[in-house]
Amino acid sequence: MFSLADIWSQTIRGSLKKNFSLRLNSLKLVIDSIRFEYLLLLLHELKQLRALWLLLNHHEYMDTEKWENLFQTSLLELDRLDLTIALTKPFLSVNTPGQFMMLSTPHLACTKFNTKFWFDRGWRAKLDEYDHCVRLTVSNYTMPK
Repeated sequence: MFSLADIWSQTIRGSLKKNFSLRLNSLKLVIDSIRFEYLLLLLHELKQLRALWLLLNHHEYMDTEKWENLFQTSLLELDRLDLTIALTKPFLSVNTPGQFMMLSTPHLACTKFNTKFWFDRGWRAKLDEYDHCVRLTVSNYTMPK
């Protein structure tokens, strides 16, 4: 029996390679409700991307290890990045059946995005806080001039 991830993966791999992925070098996406693993499946297929702009709104996108793996294995040509993760306050733990998971705070994630891996690519993270939300941005544009 196939899982939803398997079906999604087969659909992505089957259609992108034939249709347009080889010509796509820049991508802008606003993601409202797609799991990180599905977004990664899509991006892994777009190996020729040079510029990527993403606006995301879920804590799971703050996983620096998954992003680093993507940039080291698939998006080797990427040199322009604008990754924004906007989250509503407060940041609480998530209780799921049979599992207790602590969420990475945006402050901790910002620290993880400001390491040698990111700096070597010319990307830097910054955090903007507002009354009801916080925005973590990782991009070329946050580098000091």
